[in-house]
Amino acid sequence: MLFAALAHTLSRWTGQGRVVVDVEGHGREDLFDDVDLSRTVGWFTTLYPVAVEVIEQDWGKFVRSVRRQLRAVPGNGLGYGALRWLAPDSPLRERRGGQVVFNYHGRTDEVAAVGDDSLIRGVREAIGQEQHPDERLAHLLEVVGAVSGGRLEFTWYYSENVHDRTTVERVAEWFGAALRSLVSYLAGE
Repeated sequence: MLFAALAHTLSRWTGQGRVVVDVEGHGREDLFDDVDLSRTVGWFTTLYPVAVEVIEQDWGKFVRSVRRQLRAVPGNGLGYGALRWLAPDSPLRERRGGQVVFNYHGRTDEVAAVGDDSLIRGVREAIGQEQHPDERLAHLLEVVGAVSGGRLEFTWYYSENVHDRTTVERVAEWFGAALRSLVSYLAGE
């Protein structure tokens, strides 16, 4: 549903009926019956492109359409990086990265709720600058979300050399409005 709202928003902003978004995954999918990653520390980031056709229809049909399009990505995109970087003479190496990346962390409350005697602690606020201001961004927009403190929150990262703050704020507001509209639709309002 989150991805559908983002695709809808990007289509509205760009006027395009097809949007391409790089999706960042955390490599924790159940891939093999005999592999248990539950005691492994860290995550195994995957990054893969997803093209979504945005067709004007009610939210229910649109969400189902986006869900089908996401499920059509082989192995949740896990093999994309291997095909791109490990296959000799891969045509994917020449692919320019997408302009937008979507990264949903899920419920960060669960990490923060670990007991006081645990070595694991959730950090709510950023503990420092994530990258040098002069570093070239891999994507023009990075949309990062999580549920924290019982609230769904998104942060939009962007280059001030490319986008005006007011533009990004407006698009982020459209995204919020799309999410509220989707929730109202699902609630039957």
